Amino acid sequence: MVMGGNETIYINELEEDVQLAVWFNHSRGEITAFAVKLIYRGKEIVRYDNGHGLPHRDILYSGRKEWLWGMDVNDALTFAVEDMKANYVKYIERYERCLQRRKNLKNS
Repeated sequence: MVMGGNETIYINELEEDVQLAVWFNHSRGEITAFAVKLIYRGKEIVRYDNGHGLPHRDILYSGRKEWLWGMDVNDALTFAVEDMKANYVKYIERYERCLQRRKNLKNS
């Protein structure tokens, strides 16, 4: 874990070639900004953050954005870390299927 000023960064190795990268900025005990990234084989495939003013999940391989309506930044950060740890295998499987569909379309 790296901490500097009001910033914290850490990376968890979930399994070989799968990392969970967490960054957040905080002030007076409140999270002001965050990003939680699922990195698979060196490529970021899913990211939670609060850019654009609201917490959301970006499914980067599909271009989909899902807003976390009604969730404050503190709760969104906690949710993001828990979701990624619980569901990273599912995200990777979906990513692999998406790559396979693209490959099949390219070859047809």
